[in-house]
Amino acid sequence: MRIYFRYFRSDILWLLLLLTGIFACKRETAPTPSGEKYGYQLPQGNHPYDDAIVAFYKKYHCYILYKYTPVDFKYAITTSLRDTSWQPDPADVEPALNLLLKECLQLYPDSFLYQVLPDRILLPARIDSLVSIAEFGQPIVFKYVNSVGFATTDYMMAFAWANNKLPQQTPEQLRMLRGWLHQCLWKRAYNARQLEMPDSFALYSPDYINMNEDDFYAAGMVARIHDGRTMNNSYCLGRDFTDFIAAITSKSATEWDHTLLSPAVDVSGLISVKRGIILRYYQRKYGIDLQAIGNRP
Repeated sequence: MRIYFRYFRSDILWLLLLLTGIFACKRETAPTPSGEKYGYQLPQGNHPYDDAIVAFYKKYHCYILYKYTPVDFKYAITTSLRDTSWQPDPADVEPALNLLLKECLQLYPDSFLYQVLPDRILLPARIDSLVSIAEFGQPIVFKYVNSVGFATTDYMMAFAWANNKLPQQTPEQLRMLRGWLHQCLWKRAYNARQLEMPDSFALYSPDYINMNEDDFYAAGMVARIHDGRTMNNSYCLGRDFTDFIAAITSKSATEWDHTLLSPAVDVSGLISVKRGIILRYYQRKYGIDLQAIGNRP
């Protein structure tokens, strides 16, 4: 009996060691963000804009960070980004923060923000995306290129315009940035299942994979979907949906009438139908007038 007990105790010891090794490996391959909730300390500096960041966190429990680690940017629980971000000069943070708050977050009701905000919003100076470049007869080359400045994981969104280029943007460019910023917010929330798409929107979706890419307007889409990623219809539906969010929040109603809703573009009438579904659904459910955002100067 004593010998049996010794082997039993030894087996338990080996099992505990094995489990410790397994979980140690998991920690190594899928790092978790640092600290308090994630260990972040606010304020991160003593600039006047730090007060707005602290007030935003106290109200919404969402961190806005301009100092962070690569782990905070790259990793979620089961996924990771291949992109690389660059931290900003604190002197460049305020314009990006103002655009984030005044042209995006403050335009939504609190009830909507409580539902869709991520755990953290990062304000990098820029994001470089890893892309593959293939030329006929040559090996595939991977290199980092400067992206448009947005990235998301299930718990994070990044608006990478805390740099000296933002104040130089024209009003038209700022409206485009505003649309992409709203798209980033909605994309992350949709992918994290914190925000639903109207069921009727999907009824008008084409077969994204097999459609002729030159017919995307006739298929009721406002932008090309195929961007070099591994495509599937589920991904493309979400992308189609958030492309409408970007277009609605960056274009005035008059611009819509003269561009995407013109007979020469919306040849099938599907763009008008899908836009109307989005506008009515979120106005009715959340009290959000998305077109009013697009009408802003």
